[in-house]
Amino acid sequence: MKSNKLLLSHFHSVSSDLDHALVALSKAFDPVHNQHLIKCLNKLHILYELIETAYPMDNVQAKQLFKPYHKLAKLARQTADYQNLYEKFKQYQLKSEELYSSYKQQVKKHKQNAEKELREFIIKIKLESLHQHHELVNEKLTEASNYVANVLTAKLINNYMDEHIIPNIHASKNVATLKELRESLENLILIEHLRETSGYNKTFRDEIYTSFIKLKASLETWYRTQVFIQHLSFFLSDREIKKEKYTKLLIHLKNDKTKQVEKISKLTDSLFSATKSF
Repeated sequence: MKSNKLLLSHFHSVSSDLDHALVALSKAFDPVHNQHLIKCLNKLHILYELIETAYPMDNVQAKQLFKPYHKLAKLARQTADYQNLYEKFKQYQLKSEELYSSYKQQVKKHKQNAEKELREFIIKIKLESLHQHHELVNEKLTEASNYVANVLTAKLINNYMDEHIIPNIHASKNVATLKELRESLENLILIEHLRETSGYNKTFRDEIYTSFIKLKASLETWYRTQVFIQHLSFFLSDREIKKEKYTKLLIHLKNDKTKQVEKISKLTDSLFSATKSF
């Protein structure tokens, strides 16, 4: 059976994009490059899951190989959270007659510190060591046939559906459940996109896949509000300030969050029966 050239092509493209994002961010922080970095890392994560499923690795070896990416992904997402928080806060500020100067300074400071920490970590990364890792991944993907890659991606989707998506669709809509659903759904959509662009058959009916896309967008809106609430709550608990105007903002955010959870619940309810035969 011939090697899966399309899967290899995906990996080479993502690896090249990752290098470009790292080089750009090592020179100066840019939110666009950071979002690009996060997308690259998410795609690589999916490819690693495929490889680990096909070729089980020693846990110690796996941790050594993937450790730089885990830390990098954490810092990149943390920086994106602060960037989104800052932008969301500015939107609320424009609509409000109140001034939130102290909080604005705090958000800006945290955002800048996150950007600095990410950039310093990227500068310390040795691209040569990442390239050695890429060579190993390239070798494993070369060994995988089209049939094996097709079966593995289908298996990975089934695992996500059975272990993460369906349980969380049916579960109560608390913060932990929605966070896991958001992350799992993002990965599921990436895997399905990888299957489609590799020439494999679709896993989901069009209406279900469209529902997943809508749910993912709603979860992203909810998540940004949740980050805002958490950060503002911490700010208020840590300072002796005039809290009345901030309390109003917090109530406003919580009302937004309630509406967003209601919308998510409606979307998950519609998926309840549909996912039984996806």
